[in-house]
Amino acid sequence: MTTTNPGTSAAGFTPIAASVAAYEQCKQEIETAAKGPVQQLNADVAFAVRVMLTVAGNTQRFLPDLEQLGLTDAKNLAVRANALSYSQALHDWTLKSPARVDVLAAEVMEARRVLNSELELIQLRGLIAKGAVTLQGTTSHLAMAQDVRAIASAFLANWEQVGGQIGNNIDHVHAALVSADSLIAALAQGR
Repeated sequence: MTTTNPGTSAAGFTPIAASVAAYEQCKQEIETAAKGPVQQLNADVAFAVRVMLTVAGNTQRFLPDLEQLGLTDAKNLAVRANALSYSQALHDWTLKSPARVDVLAAEVMEARRVLNSELELIQLRGLIAKGAVTLQGTTSHLAMAQDVRAIASAFLANWEQVGGQIGNNIDHVHAALVSADSLIAALAQGR
């Protein structure tokens, strides 16, 4: 028989309000920890929270014995699990928004369209040989970003010859590279 933890119903469901309350309760501890070096996690946070809550429930009846052994953190396990769950929800909401990838992909798609048109012009004028820039040509996000990088790198490497032919505006080339790099980073981080 296990007793219910604060913020957990008899069925084991943790309401959002309990997670928010737990987060607020642990906020000082979280902020202090965030000031130090933060290590990248490679764990499934939802799974970790379930394990923590299971352990918290299973150790309830042993808390007095654990405290005698100096293991006082066991009584805070359920609260920390709920705080972790809410922290992860905040992180997912702010950093893993699919809209961010979609917005970046739209920017990169437009940059690729413009740069590709300029590349064709430069190739017709014989300033960069046809086939010197290898493009992926597909519409995947990664392929579009790689195409932008390839074209922009070719332009920058030959700027003295090609710059005047495409309006001498190096800023749009740099902006395209920034968009491509941002998209690749967002894809790598699952944002």
